[in-house]
Amino acid sequence: MNPQETRCWRWNHEPPHNQCVGEAREIVRKTLADWGLIGLADDVALIVSELVTNAVTHARSRIKLTLAMNDAYLSGEITDHGPGWIPAAMPQPADADSEGGRGLGIVAALAHSWGAAPNFDGQGMRVWFAMRKPA
Repeated sequence: MNPQETRCWRWNHEPPHNQCVGEAREIVRKTLADWGLIGLADDVALIVSELVTNAVTHARSRIKLTLAMNDAYLSGEITDHGPGWIPAAMPQPADADSEGGRGLGIVAALAHSWGAAPNFDGQGMRVWFAMRKPA
């Protein structure tokens, strides 16, 4: 993807605080409004909320949120610097009584595409998603 515009935000608290999740949702809404993509705001805010929550809960390290757009797509990436990466970062069925475990399923349902990979430096992981922009 050739970004026409990219914006990044970092939370350097270790461990990160739960307020990061709400801050990330606000950032998404403001950025998408600035970019004229308010129609994607609810879905993207939910995706980012789920991914930042995972980083806060599991990585307990610095977090970076990147949003980028080009003519056809909006993309996002959440990067953490936790002790490793989870190769099994795929949606898993959650028990009906479970309080968690549905986040990646939500991401998979809402995003055009998404994935996870270890960071290039081997420290932590990044989870990315892409959404088609409305015509």
